[in-house]
Amino acid sequence: MPSETQRVKVHLTALTYEGMALGHLPDGRVVFVAGGLPDEEVEIEITGEKRDFVFARVIQILRPSVKRISPKCPHFGTCGGCHFQHLNYVDQLSVKRSVVEEQLRRIGGIQNPVVGEVVPSPEIWQYRNTMQFHINSEGQICFRKAGGMETVPIHECYLPAEPIRRLFPSLVFGPSDSGKRIEIRCDSDRNLMLIEEGHRIDLSDRLAGGSSPTTQQTDSSEKVESGKKVLFMDILGVRFQVSAGSFFQVNLSVAEAMIRYLQNNLPLDSKTNLLDLYCGAGLFSRFFAEKVAHIDAIELSTDAASDFAANLAASEAVSFRRGAVEQVLPQFRIRGGAAILDPPRSGLKPRALDAIVRIAPSLIAYVSCDPATLARDLRSLLAAGYRLERITPFDMFPQTYHVDTVVLMSRL
Repeated sequence: MPSETQRVKVHLTALTYEGMALGHLPDGRVVFVAGGLPDEEVEIEITGEKRDFVFARVIQILRPSVKRISPKCPHFGTCGGCHFQHLNYVDQLSVKRSVVEEQLRRIGGIQNPVVGEVVPSPEIWQYRNTMQFHINSEGQICFRKAGGMETVPIHECYLPAEPIRRLFPSLVFGPSDSGKRIEIRCDSDRNLMLIEEGHRIDLSDRLAGGSSPTTQQTDSSEKVESGKKVLFMDILGVRFQVSAGSFFQVNLSVAEAMIRYLQNNLPLDSKTNLLDLYCGAGLFSRFFAEKVAHIDAIELSTDAASDFAANLAASEAVSFRRGAVEQVLPQFRIRGGAAILDPPRSGLKPRALDAIVRIAPSLIAYVSCDPATLARDLRSLLAAGYRLERITPFDMFPQTYHVDTVVLMSRL
């Protein structure tokens, strides 16, 4: 147990990039506090120390913020899945916009970034079509603990779509499954897929009681199919095949908002050659294939490559190459056109960025799920002769600190 000297009172002033509240200890060191809000007086317990800053958690709220609300989930504060359940949704959006601005200033070197209002999620609960869980040494379904790598067993969660929320407590694991990471997906038809260590398995193998039905009853009016080899996600009336190893947006309503935004703000025409980098199952290519002259798409995942082929089967002016963007794109001998970039959280690898700069697309739409790596890459693109046109955050992940951002750029 921490000693009494590790418990101190602090005044919190701001929320940081990863949803921690910021304060200062009496000795001047910065403290990052899990579970706190700006303008609160709290007693904290120090949980980790570095030379210039420390980490802590709230022991007692001495003077709460007027913005503090009661969290919906009993696991909030222990489970690391949510960060903002103690903050109302309007304030969550405000925090996320401020975080994007701060990262663009501090990391991107952009003096006065003009960041638009965050596009809200139509659903702030039960919006996720994909959930990942960890199995502990007792075979219990867990999430990671807040601020660490340990796990905490959970018996309810309000983020997944209803079929997932009803299913996961009935899954059975044992001590031999310790350390496994599982994923449950739910498609637009409410079909379910269970993925263990990246591979699809039959749901009936994990149902309580050892039953092996083809459907899982969820209530008196609904049956959810299980054990599908592929799922189907509907975006703006278009159906996408998604396999176990394919990435797809977890919040379909916000994905639809992103597509509408790009359709309205990315000036593409029948003469445009479009690069779709990190194309996944073909979400962006599918919506722009009929509007441009040609699309060159690149994706590393084998499953996503199969899904892309199925989803773009009717589009003739599309070329697909499987491989890492940083290895494939430097082989291209094209210039100009437009590019849609949707890299992983780590952002663009240096060779990929260099290849983009050499190809010099006149328009770039950068779709990012991490403000820090976005800011780093924008700094390089601005130095290479691009200018910012629009910066628009999208709230793909309500109740968490995560925020997606779409940045439109043009070449000077």
